[in-house]
Amino acid sequence: MNVLYLCRHGETDWNAQGRIQGRTDTRLNAAGHAQAERLAHVLLGERPRASLVVSSPMCRAVETARHIADLLDVELVCDEDLTELHTGRYTGCVASELASDPRWQAHLRDPWIEGCGEEGEPAVAVRERVMRAVERYRDRHVVVVSHATPIRHIIMGLLDMPNRHLYHLVVGNASVTRFDRHDAFSKLVYMNYMDNLFSDKSL
Repeated sequence: MNVLYLCRHGETDWNAQGRIQGRTDTRLNAAGHAQAERLAHVLLGERPRASLVVSSPMCRAVETARHIADLLDVELVCDEDLTELHTGRYTGCVASELASDPRWQAHLRDPWIEGCGEEGEPAVAVRERVMRAVERYRDRHVVVVSHATPIRHIIMGLLDMPNRHLYHLVVGNASVTRFDRHDAFSKLVYMNYMDNLFSDKSL
C-alpha cells in the first residue's frame, strides 16, 4: 500500500478576488505562504510520511510545494502533467460574474460536453494527463501539489465517479486529500482537509 496526498496550492491574489486563473502564472500572496507553511506541518505529522513531493510547474504550486519539501526534507520534482486546466477565454474573469454566460454555465454542468471555448483544454485531456502523472509515482508515498481542477480529476478518476460531478467537489486552497492506494483499488481516507484558518475558495 502506498499513500497519495493531494494538495492544492495556497491562496493567490486572484483566488482572493474570485478570478479564474487557468494558466496565468500567479504567485502566492502572504496568506498563501502562511497556508502553505501550515499545510507542510500537517503533512509532517502524517504517517506514513511522504518520501517525494511532485508539483505542477506553475509558480503558485511550486511555492507551496517548496514549503512542504523543505519541512519534510525530501526531493521536489515538477511534472508538466499536473499543471492547471487551460481556461481559454474565461481566464481572468470573476467567476461570480459569469452567471449569465450560458457557455460557462454549461461547462459547469458538464465539462465533458462543454469546454472553456475553442482555445480551452478539453476535460478528457486533463483527465488523461493527471492520471498519467499519479500512476508515474504509484510506488512511492508521495505528495502531489496541483490545482483545483486537476485534483478533482484525480479524485474522480481514482473513485471512478460519473464525469458530470466534476465541479461538485470542493478543493480548497492549501487543502489535502489522502488516498491509500492498494493493488486492486484506491481508498479515500479523507478529503479537502483544511486548518480552520485556511481560505475556502475553490476556483
